[in-house]
Amino acid sequence: MFLLIYNMVRLFCFIAFCSCCICALSQNTVKVKGSYNYKIGENEYFSIAEAKKKAVEKAKIEALKATFGEFFRTDVVDVRTETNDKSTGLFYESTMASVKGIWVKDSKNPVIHLSVNDNGLVVKAEVEGLAAEKKAPVNIKWTLMGETSGTIDRTNQMLRPNEDFFIQFKSPVDGYIAVYLKDMNTNEISCLLPYRNSINGQFHIFGSKLYQLFDERYDPMAENYHFTQPKKGTTEFYKVILVFSQKPFTKCVDLKGDFKHANSLTEDDLNSWINNLIVADNDAVVDELVIVVKG
Repeated sequence: MFLLIYNMVRLFCFIAFCSCCICALSQNTVKVKGSYNYKIGENEYFSIAEAKKKAVEKAKIEALKATFGEFFRTDVVDVRTETNDKSTGLFYESTMASVKGIWVKDSKNPVIHLSVNDNGLVVKAEVEGLAAEKKAPVNIKWTLMGETSGTIDRTNQMLRPNEDFFIQFKSPVDGYIAVYLKDMNTNEISCLLPYRNSINGQFHIFGSKLYQLFDERYDPMAENYHFTQPKKGTTEFYKVILVFSQKPFTKCVDLKGDFKHANSLTEDDLNSWINNLIVADNDAVVDELVIVVKG
């Protein structure tokens, strides 16, 4: 008799718990809808299925933007170079944006329209669903340092040629990170982390532990990096892109470099990989820092 009553109480509590969860979910979600025209030029090659998928993803992002808005951060680099009594100014501005909302579920199946114009195929997606405001991202801390230049940040972006640079990284929780470098002059991308000798293409970190990346004194598996000397009077811009997620992920597919160069990949491949990672993990963190190297 006691067992029967005990089980009935457990069942009642479970039902009450589920009801509370449903009520909480309904209070935290809002109805959203959006549309997006995904255009495929005559020199681009996508399957119809891929184009439909991309159009739906973009439409959901537009719906989230319209409802919750975006986080913006702008980095400005303003460098003045003096050469042969002549002064030249170089200006670079980068704006990062991330959507404040998370797509919870579809309330209706996406509607797809296909059309053709002079510029190629247009895939229009219309979506409706439930979404929630995105919680604050994990507060990771990372600092880039030159061996002799000291801390490189958004107030001091100058790094000397031929000096090794490192990244100090710390997270409050366990997770995985990757670091990429973009040459702003050529748009070439290099994978700095995971290191080339990584077997599984992942770099796991433990929460609350301070890491000094690219430094063999702290990690015998690390690789050292530095920028070569630019031509005299020239200035080179680079962008360090750091990706963090609490969920396991594998780095983007790349081409193996020689003993002097890191593995490389295309900008399109990197952007596609980051977008797919964010879709799979809305809490993933992507941060950037611009570096200036003067000849």
